[in-house]
Amino acid sequence: MQDGISISACASAPPDRRVFYRDIKPYDVPDSLDALVGPAEGTLALPHHVYWGPEHVFDLSNEWDRVDAYKAVLCEGRTEDMTRLLNGRILRELWPEMSIPTRLRVLWESRFPTLARSAAPACAERLVADTG
Repeated sequence: MQDGISISACASAPPDRRVFYRDIKPYDVPDSLDALVGPAEGTLALPHHVYWGPEHVFDLSNEWDRVDAYKAVLCEGRTEDMTRLLNGRILRELWPEMSIPTRLRVLWESRFPTLARSAAPACAERLVADTG
């Protein structure tokens, strides 16, 4: 027992009382998509506090690299990282296909409704493809 909390009591807590990190993780969102003035071509080197993988330099001409880099910045970056590393035009292009946490998507789309509108046709296309 530490600080009045029994470890066995925590381990046996009912599932409906569990708190998942994904549900409380803080995310930053810039004030404007126009503030995202990062590079549109060349390479993008992500700082270790944003991406701690073995290869932290991404080739922006490679679609997989662009998606991986943008996902890392959205999920782990601070506003100042986003404005320096992300490009608003590229983000708009990638948005419909990005696989990001639901809370993060909702947060960004509520701040920037144009992203939600751009994602809607892609979602509808995926639903038709999945059921057809």
